Parts: sequence; C-alpha cells; structure tokens
Amino acid sequence: MCAEDVVKQHVTGGGRDVPRLWLDHVLLEVLFKFYLKFSVFPSKFLAMCGARPQAAAPHVTIISILGLRGAGKTTLAKKMHDMFDGTSTSTTTHKAVWMSLAQDQSWRVVLKAMLQAIEPRRMDGIDNFDRWEEHIVLGMITTRLRGKRFLIVVDNVTNSELPWSKITEAFKVGTHAGSAILLVTSVPQVAHICTPQRIFDFDYLPTVQRHREHMVNFLLEKAVSLVATTNAEEDVQEVLRYILTKCSHSLFSMKMFLRSLCVNPDRNIAELRDLCNRLDDSSESTIVDRMLAFCYHSFPSHYRNCLAYLAIFPEDYAFKRTTLVRRWLGEGLISRTNVSGDSDLTEVANRCFDALCAHKFLLPAGDIEADTTGGRGRFKKCTVHGGIVRDFLSCIVGDEHVVDAELLPHMDRRISIQNYLLQQSRRNNPSGAIMNHLETLDTSSLQLLNVLDLEGCSGFTEEKESRYLRIICAKATHLRYLSLRNTGVSQLPRQIQNLQQLETLDIRGTDVRELDDIMLPMLKNLHAGKRESSNRSISTIWLPRNIRMMAKIVVLSHVKVSDRSDELISLGRLLKLRTLGVVLTTNSNGDQDQLMKYLLSQIERLHNSLRSLSIRTDGGAHCTADYNPAGSDMLSPPVLLQNLTISGIRGELPNWIGHLRHLAKISLQETYLPDDMLRVLGSLHSLQSLKLLRKALAELTFDFRAGEFMNLVDLLFEEDGWNRIRSVIFDHGTAPMLERVVLRVKKITSIHGIQHLPSLKDLHVIGDLYEVRQVMRDVKQHPNCPRFQY
Repeated sequence: MCAEDVVKQHVTGGGRDVPRLWLDHVLLEVLFKFYLKFSVFPSKFLAMCGARPQAAAPHVTIISILGLRGAGKTTLAKKMHDMFDGTSTSTTTHKAVWMSLAQDQSWRVVLKAMLQAIEPRRMDGIDNFDRWEEHIVLGMITTRLRGKRFLIVVDNVTNSELPWSKITEAFKVGTHAGSAILLVTSVPQVAHICTPQRIFDFDYLPTVQRHREHMVNFLLEKAVSLVATTNAEEDVQEVLRYILTKCSHSLFSMKMFLRSLCVNPDRNIAELRDLCNRLDDSSESTIVDRMLAFCYHSFPSHYRNCLAYLAIFPEDYAFKRTTLVRRWLGEGLISRTNVSGDSDLTEVANRCFDALCAHKFLLPAGDIEADTTGGRGRFKKCTVHGGIVRDFLSCIVGDEHVVDAELLPHMDRRISIQNYLLQQSRRNNPSGAIMNHLETLDTSSLQLLNVLDLEGCSGFTEEKESRYLRIICAKATHLRYLSLRNTGVSQLPRQIQNLQQLETLDIRGTDVRELDDIMLPMLKNLHAGKRESSNRSISTIWLPRNIRMMAKIVVLSHVKVSDRSDELISLGRLLKLRTLGVVLTTNSNGDQDQLMKYLLSQIERLHNSLRSLSIRTDGGAHCTADYNPAGSDMLSPPVLLQNLTISGIRGELPNWIGHLRHLAKISLQETYLPDDMLRVLGSLHSLQSLKLLRKALAELTFDFRAGEFMNLVDLLFEEDGWNRIRSVIFDHGTAPMLERVVLRVKKITSIHGIQHLPSLKDLHVIGDLYEVRQVMRDVKQHPNCPRFQY
C-alpha cells in the first residue's frame, strides 16, 4: 500500500478522497505526523492566506490557531509556513516569515522580532533600536513587504493586549491580496480578543474530534509493537490504549510517549500502570507536564541533571554537541560514580546527548555527522525544544527534590550565573560586561563558576586583553572549562597557572602561539589552531615543553612539532591520549623522513588509546609534501582509530591503514593520491564518512566500483580554482548505504550512476555542472526521490 493510500485509509476513515492540495504539499509521514492529515486545514488556510487570490481579502488577514500545549498547533503552523513559502508564481512573490516570541512580549519587542525575522542581516549590529519611534519600525516592516503576498507566523503568543490592528492599518496601502498573519496561542483570551471571527480551535474542530479514535487505534498498534513481549499482551494493550486515549488531545505527549517506548522497550506493566494513575489525576492542560515528568524520571540521575542544566541556554540558542558535552563534564555532572568499569566519560556524555535527542528534549539545528561509534549519525548542533520543554526545565531547576543536590548543589544559582553570561555573550562587545560581572560576584558565587565560555566574544583588544585575562585568572580559580575561541587573544598570561582545576582549554581561532612555561596538572583537553584563509594552513602553538607532565591529557589538537626527537618523545608518554592533531614543520636543514619516523614511532606507543589522528604540514617551503608514508610499517598500528585526517603529505596511504577495522571517518587534502588508493579506501569495511578535499586525488575522474564502500553514508568532494572534476561514476553494487553526496567544486562535467545508489537521500552540487539535465532526470527516476540541490 502506498503512502497516499495509508493516509486516505487512516485519516478519512474509509473511501472518502483526500484533496490533492493536501497530498501535494504535505510529507506523507503517517506515524508521528498523523494528527495533521486532516483535509480541513490546508484547503481553508490556503484560501484565507492567498493560494486562491480571487477569494482573498485585499488587506492583511489575522488568523489564530488555538489549542492546548502540545496539541500540534505549532507543527501545523510550520507546515502552513512551508506550504506558503513554496507557492510563488512568475507574477507574485511570496514571503513566508517565522517568528517565535519569548517571555517579553511588549509591543516594541514584538516589532523588533518581526523586523529581524523579515530581514535578519539588516538588523545585525543594531544596538540603538530601543530609541526608534514605533511608526518608523512599522514603516520599515511595510516597506520590506510591499508588493509581496506574505504570511507571518507568530508562535507562542501569550499577550492579549498586543495591538495587531496597528499592523493591519499600516498594511492598508501597498499590500498584496491574500497576505496574512497567523497567531499561534494556547491562551483563549488572545484568540478571542485578537481574532474573534477567525479562530481554528483544535479542541472543537469536528474533524479533529472525529478522527481521534482512528488515531489512537493506529498509534496503539505501533506502541504494542515497541513494548517487550514479556508483558501479558491483553494487559499491555489495555494500559497503552488508556494512556494514548488520555493523551489524545496532545500530539506532543503521544509522540514523546512513543519515543520513550522506542528508546526503552523494557518498561514493565507496573511502570505503565503508574503512568495511568498519574494521568488519571491530570487535567487536559497538565497532561504534557505528566508525560515530560514520566520521561524525565526514567533517566538515570546524571542524565536528569544534564537535562536540567539546559535551562542555562536562552531561547532559540543553538549550541554545538562538543561544547555542551564539555560543559557537562566541566560542571562535574558526569563523574566516575555514574559509570561502571573503565568507560570514557566523554562517550558517556555523548550517549546522554543522544538520549535527549531521541526523546526530542533537544532538537537538531544543523547537519548530521557520521557517528564513529557505530550508529548512523549524530547531530552536531542542537537547540532546546520550544516553550513546553523550557517551561518544564524552569520548574525542575528550582525544585530541590527533583535535581540531585549532591551531584549538582545550588543548581538554581549555577544556572542563573551561566544564563547571564550567555545572554551577555550575544550582545555587542560583551567582554567588558562579563568581566565587570565577574568582579562583582562574591566568593561563594565564584566557587560555583566551573565553566566560562567566551567563544566569539569581541572586546579582547590589545589594550584590554591582559587585564581581562588577569581578572579571569584571579577571580575564577575554580574553572574547569575555559573557552577563548575566536576572541582574538594573542597571549596567555603566566597567571593562567592559577587555574589548577582546569580540564579544558580552548584557544582555537586566537593568535596564541606558545604555552611553554604553563603547567596545568588537571588538563585533559587542549584545543588550539587558527586556519589561515590565504593558504588554508593552520597556525598553532608549539608542543608545550611541560606536556609530558600533563599525564591526564586526552585531547591535544592541534600542536606544531619539529624534528627534535625530545619533543616527539613527550607524545608517546601521554598514554590516555585519544585525539591527537599535529602540524609538521622542519627548518631548512631538517630531515623530513626522520620527523615522520619519529612521529609514527610515538603514535605506535599510543596504539591502545588513540581514536582520532590528524597529521598536517605547515604549508611552508620546507613541508613534508614529498614524503611517501607507504613504506612506514608499524608493528602495533593504532587499531582503535576511528578518525583520520591527512593534509599536505603526498604519495600513498600508509600500509597499516588496512588494519584499522574501526576507521569510520577519513578526510584527505593535498595528498595527490593515485587511483589505486581509492581502491584501498573502498576496502575499509567500517568507513562511513569520506571527505576528498582539494587535490586529494591525482586523477580527475572518480570511479566507485562494485563491492567497494559498503558502509559509506556521507561523501564530500571539494575542489577550488580551475581543477575541474571530469566525472564521478558510481558502478552497480557500490556504496549501497550512501545517503548524502556533496560536491563543492568550481566545475564538474558529469555524475553517472545515481540510479545505482539505493539509499541516496541528498545530492548537493555547489558549482557548475555541465550535464545537469541528465542528473535531474536520474534523480527524478530514482525510487527514493532524493533531494537535489544545485
């Protein structure tokens, strides 16, 4: 049965047709988006918002979507936004704008948010907005939308006193027929005051009520299949039906419940009955909170505290996985008491991150990277789920009975301090305000400051840099995590040694070049290096003299090493090292072969610990570009290696690469590998991600042959200048798991064999593709209907 038939059967309850308009614009995903498949919504909304201009009003229409928290109204509004955005014609430009309101919903703040959502780039750097007159802001909004048919979606509206009539008045002249503003709210007063005649109430739409029973029956079958079979089948069905029926007013609750079963199918009947009892005592408005609490308490204690810690982030703040993981570790949220055996704490923290993503406490905010631990992918960047989860986190942070006070004492004060610092970091020239705040904190508050993340903060000018860093070293002596990334700092003071508890130091994107006299006994992660835009090389610090005394080092990336054997011997003594990034450099009389041999001999000593290795040249005149590492045999290669990056070293791949059974990610640049090396790469069974950056291969035609790259998921090509890639050829039987192909090139002639990639989902070409019509035909005929971006 095709997806369209499934939608008809389960949504309409039989043979009634679903309008084509709905099926053309909606992704036909039945399981979690089942609630949206009601024909009443899109046809009416499109008519009111301009898809049928002849029936549309000649002025701005304001519409409200009203429903309980978690009812699915935001999801519906997002669908409407996406549908509208894709309906421009040759004569009419359509503009879809999405904005989500925070707690401060004063009229001035709403107007600023609207202007920023319409044209975010023009608002960057504006710091005197509060002094602008209201009519000037309204004029700027109308000017930017004049002549367009627009839809502005305003999510999470709670203020019923906002004067939306001023917007409609401002748009009386120059507004294209069919334009609309869509208000999404869970507050009945907002809908009834702002749009009394245009309310879509989720709780009273006959279509929604009529199909709730169908939806419960459908999801019940899925829920039963997710629960372990050790429970009595009839009892399980009865309990699951009751839970889903009780949650049927909340799409969010049903989705979270099914995700919880999917992540933990071993729930026993007693746990499920306990949830039934809790839902029994709940009103429709508190069902969401009960379900969130159910999922929250199913986590181990350190996961719960990691989740509560997310309250530090401002609304819509996107953060990197690695940054959050290191914050958790810096705060001591995950320690040896929480794990068994010799488990790596960073990997435990990553599993916690994955669990929060699986339950959708965290939502993706960017690309997916290949997962070197055996999964299909990991989100690199996330944000906290919108208002529902954020409100829940705010409640649990202040509840001493919910948060583990022994593991994370004074949680509310910690979060207050970190939230202030993050808020300041988003302002213009934040460094001064942050330093002033540090100076005003009392001793007891400073003792709670374990993490200081100043990434991207401006204000570290030459005259202020030294003073700011001395303040940090004098006041924040309990720091475990300090990030100065992309701050422009040029030198670290000797007082940095005051930070004797420091575990993570991030100076990437700075001009710091030496750490010679610094000794940090607890340091585990040292991140350094700045990419030079002129030649794409990395400028970084020299390998510190005292590195051999920092025996806890786990991550050391990137450091510059020379052909002095005493320097390199220090690396082989770091037996806990898991990530190593080196930049090779030799002086005019240096022995390049000797430098590489010294380095590989030390890597051999790390064969039981090393997981990630990056070897680069400094790009200078005396780099190791002509060294051929193929002849360097290792008796004990780093067999646990998962990541390998080689840049600037010409020749062939080392012979021992074939022994790396766990190698999942490879990145090559300026290696000029011959064609037979592509065969070597294709034989690596665990390889999931391959990046062939500029001048990685000597040949300009890349042929992926049958039986090769059997587990590859992500493939990236990159060339610049006039290095044209002639062809990329995928033979039948190659790369059966390949999902994403990205070509970032100046020019490419052809791509052949797309039909031979059964798992393909995305094909993205950035540059000139000569045979683009043929590629478009191949994509159209592919059974997966992969997304093609060009």
